Amino acid sequence: MSYWGCMWLVFLGSVNRANIFSIIYLCYVFIYLWHGLNIYYKPLPLILKYWNHLIVQNILIIVMKTGMQVIGCFYMTIIPMEYCGFIKLFGIGCVRNFEHSEYFDNLHKGIEICRVSKSEMAGVEWDAAIFFFLMIQRRVFCSYNFFHIVNDAKAQHVLSARGANILDELYATRIKKMKDDERKVRQAVETKLTKLVNNQKKLQGAYYKNNIVTHKMAIRSADYYMFDDNETDVEEQRSFKQRDEEDLTKRKRGRRNLISLFGDMVDSNMRTAVKKYWNTAPNRKGVTQRDEGGPYGFGERVIYFFKFIWAALDVLIVSATEFLGRYTMTYDMVRDVLNKERRQLKEQTDYDVGVRVEGWWLPRASFEGLVKNSKLPRPRRPPKEMSSTDLPAIMKLMKALWVIIVARSDLLCYVCVIMNQIMQCQLITIPLSIMVYLWGMLSNPRPSKTFWIIMIGYVELVILLKCIFQFEMMPGNNRPNAKTEYGPLEIVNPFFPSKFMGLLTMNLYYIWEMFILMAIVIHRYYLTNIGLWSTVTTSILPHSLDGLYAMQGGELVKVAQNTPTGSTTDEYIVRSIKTSTLDLILLSFKTIFFHYAISFRQFHQRLLMHVYQEASDYYTVMFFFDFCAFATITTLFPVFSEYEPTASVWTYVSTSVIPVRYVMVVFLHFICILIDRAIYLQRSLVLKLVYHFLHVAFVHIWMFVLIPNFINGRMAIEQPAIVAYYIFRCIYLLISAQQIRVGYPSRIWGFYCFHKCGIWNYVNIQGYLLIPFLFELRSSFDWMFTDTSMSIFDWFRMEDIYTSVFKVKCLRGIEDDLMGIPAVKKKLIYKCVYGISLLIFLIILIWFPVMVYSWGRVAGQSNRPSAATLKFQFGDAEPIYENKADLYALSHIEFEYIKQVYNAYDISKEFLYNYKHTDVEVLAFRTGGKTWMIRPDEKKRLLKIINGPHPLPVRMSCKVILPAREEQKVIDISAKKMMFPYSTSRSDAAKLIEGEEVEHPLKVRYLLPKFLKIEQRGKGNVVNVLMLPESDDDDHATGSRNVSFRSVLAAEQNGRVWWDISEETNDANYEAFLQKMPYGSAQSSHLVIFTFSDKIVHSFFSLATGGSIITFYTVFLYVVHGWSREIISKRLNMTWLYELSQADVVYALCKEVYICREAGMWDLEEVAAARVFFMMKSGETCFKLSRFHGIPYNPSTYKTLPTVPRRT
Repeated sequence: MSYWGCMWLVFLGSVNRANIFSIIYLCYVFIYLWHGLNIYYKPLPLILKYWNHLIVQNILIIVMKTGMQVIGCFYMTIIPMEYCGFIKLFGIGCVRNFEHSEYFDNLHKGIEICRVSKSEMAGVEWDAAIFFFLMIQRRVFCSYNFFHIVNDAKAQHVLSARGANILDELYATRIKKMKDDERKVRQAVETKLTKLVNNQKKLQGAYYKNNIVTHKMAIRSADYYMFDDNETDVEEQRSFKQRDEEDLTKRKRGRRNLISLFGDMVDSNMRTAVKKYWNTAPNRKGVTQRDEGGPYGFGERVIYFFKFIWAALDVLIVSATEFLGRYTMTYDMVRDVLNKERRQLKEQTDYDVGVRVEGWWLPRASFEGLVKNSKLPRPRRPPKEMSSTDLPAIMKLMKALWVIIVARSDLLCYVCVIMNQIMQCQLITIPLSIMVYLWGMLSNPRPSKTFWIIMIGYVELVILLKCIFQFEMMPGNNRPNAKTEYGPLEIVNPFFPSKFMGLLTMNLYYIWEMFILMAIVIHRYYLTNIGLWSTVTTSILPHSLDGLYAMQGGELVKVAQNTPTGSTTDEYIVRSIKTSTLDLILLSFKTIFFHYAISFRQFHQRLLMHVYQEASDYYTVMFFFDFCAFATITTLFPVFSEYEPTASVWTYVSTSVIPVRYVMVVFLHFICILIDRAIYLQRSLVLKLVYHFLHVAFVHIWMFVLIPNFINGRMAIEQPAIVAYYIFRCIYLLISAQQIRVGYPSRIWGFYCFHKCGIWNYVNIQGYLLIPFLFELRSSFDWMFTDTSMSIFDWFRMEDIYTSVFKVKCLRGIEDDLMGIPAVKKKLIYKCVYGISLLIFLIILIWFPVMVYSWGRVAGQSNRPSAATLKFQFGDAEPIYENKADLYALSHIEFEYIKQVYNAYDISKEFLYNYKHTDVEVLAFRTGGKTWMIRPDEKKRLLKIINGPHPLPVRMSCKVILPAREEQKVIDISAKKMMFPYSTSRSDAAKLIEGEEVEHPLKVRYLLPKFLKIEQRGKGNVVNVLMLPESDDDDHATGSRNVSFRSVLAAEQNGRVWWDISEETNDANYEAFLQKMPYGSAQSSHLVIFTFSDKIVHSFFSLATGGSIITFYTVFLYVVHGWSREIISKRLNMTWLYELSQADVVYALCKEVYICREAGMWDLEEVAAARVFFMMKSGETCFKLSRFHGIPYNPSTYKTLPTVPRRT
């Protein structure tokens, strides 16, 4: 550990300073990281020699940095600016950590000098720490304990390929057993169905030969004679059911402690439950606690409450440990075997004696050879030490967590690579991702040492290049020069070279590559420890056995050991032929080409042959993440195509304007899902491999070329939707590569829910059937890409039967899990779990519409206006006043004061209590507007209208703009008052337009709304409950205020005017309410409007609460009630199916169809399908033919029933 700690400190000391000395440190540390612990295989004097070189280099760097302080502190002012690049390259600067003097500042005053940043300055803090740890590590090298470390490394080297051999043997045994089981089942089905066909031909004779000439006739030819031999059905059904019973036993064993603990607590008390648990817990054997019974006091209740909590935690810890242990079982087994062999190697052999090849230590024999040739006596076995089974539960859990991290450390490396690509989006790191998807995950049986060494080398190269490009002199880092050369948009240009490659100045540029290196080091330790680092690569082609061979006709032919291979007196003539240098170079290139071509061919042969891999079906998980990526880009497409999305997919749908780019991208993803399904049904690994290569290329071009171009260079990390999409795609690619590596299983029939029977599978299959057209689409697609003799309609019928029977089998599995023994009263816990849950669910369904409508009006986010404009005009002429509002938010205290103003008015108080202070916004408009820019001819026309006999409308328009959540909403509130002819107000208006003075300002009644209510749907209304009417028959004053108009000549005296508009303040509403409210008093400089905004919630609730509650309630209850009634009540016509006495018989018959289809036995597939269709013709037939032998009444057999005596 000290070696790795020293290396990481040198690494951090190099990357935290951007100068030439960091490059030197990086080169040293990368060499040591490249070799890893293999450096221990060198002779100790050579190790110390290399280490002394590093120490000397560290001392020289410290001396040079110290000497450069003289230049940095005293001579920087005389160094020309042309040498600034070299100054920054060496990090020359003045480090003043202990003295602050104006002397140095005065030296540089008024002089342009080259200043080095803190990250580039050549300080010696890191160098001193590096020197300290280098000396400590050198002491470790010189210690006696280091010889034990070297011996452990040598033992690991001897066993470096032993773990691979053990795993290959284990996998070979599993694969052989799996294939034997499949072959036995297939042969049993083939034998039984062939016998049925022969019996059918024998019974029907010429009728079979002359009439059964089509597929439909063969399907309809089934009869009762096909079910005479039910013993075979029973045996075959047991083979199908054996695995289901084993899974059920495991599930019960996993849940027994937790369920029984809570069940005993509910049925009795906590004391009984705790004592019963500790008496029956698997890890508490021999510990017995007796329950004395009887009541117990409060103190004892508290004690047993904490004991019960501890027992529950113990159950969870043990369950988590067992869950993690299932994924590391193989690793634990191989590790235990290697620990025994390592102990045997150290105790019985002289393994540390080897040979040196070019200075590297190599063992003189393999493990088997060392043990076989050992002459050392076998030592006595010491007493058994404490094992992992004796550890406390929490320590077992911690150990299990560490073991699963180490055992799956390859996934940790891949995750670090993926996160590095997501966080940085750089072209220079894409080869790492390509190596993961197209090399590491496709290596069979596991990635080789070459892969990990190249990964380490490339990561080191990336860090080194990034460190070099941290210098300001490098291209792309000098921003002014880059702008002069490329223009001002080079920063946001996604294809600007330095940005696109990722080679530019960044903070913590090394952090993600450092994580990758740490993960690979951990994984290399795991591979070395478990004997997988030096995997022996074997050819999958037939190879020769050991023995003597002779060359005959250009081929090796094995000969007997006593056969003479030739005379000892033969003479050989050796001829030397002169060859040109060009021929030698061409021969070298040819040799290299053939070497890598053969390696590439062997790589793909091992990938496609699957000699040491157990086939598994990963399509379900692949489809899930593929669908997640599809759903992400379908629902959040604007994020992928716009810099600042102004619309959403809901906007596309609501406006019926769908972009072509959106349709093309979504359709392409949908086609990819279908292609993946077709390849899965065909089980073509070659097509899957080609599709995987194309998919990897498409994803990275789409993510790092096309999307940055669409969003104008924004990084993917800035958009969570893009990050989620890429993560889903990466997980899909990893699982897809794993599927190629292990191969498709021989049986892939049915939906993914059909693999196991349980409550989760039942819920999944019910949800699958509820999705419109999904069953039809999948069934028709499967029929098209699956080899079968059935017609499409028979295929649909078979799928429907299989789905229905599977649901029945799932229900039977749920009964086995949860139902109790007969004639026993249901326990309270059963009623609580099922009865109360169902009641709560139904009550929520009944009251859900009311709760949604109420919650949608109250809860949510505040939707206060973001801007507002106010406009007045005479008729249709140019507006005399137009201004934007200043927005003010009320504090909690101010809003409470408003409530107190209306405390005596119940209606007003009720309105105010529906809002919070965050929902209220004050719109303040300045009374003085802009200069009235009306044209002279339009002014004359307006004066003519005012002086004419027709009414003149005075219009007010207030536009309120709400914040843009999906699309920006603008609320328009308008009012219009008429000025009738030959009135004083008309003549005053004419004078004001001319700029003349009038005795009283022009007054227009009830024109300005004082209080506005903004609804969720984006509509605005005037509030009429916060002001009193002026008279009993006049309600206009309850919502609007009187407005006064006054014109003022502009300062330039060119006849133009600007208008001053104010609110009347001599009425009862102003004195009673407005002057007491914050911002309510009509100041001389502002017009004030209060807005009350309803809260906004999710678009779904906005849609629900936007309409009538009666409509929403009716539609909701109609749909949900119909669905619940269909599930609970209307099942009478399917009672015969759900109450089958032996549903496993029908399920086994359905599986026979799939077995025959997968084996390519088309004639037997027809026979198996005919049996299923005949059995399912009616409930009576199904009941009659699905009984097992041994039941007293079974009409499908020819056995004579015993006579039953008549009752007396």
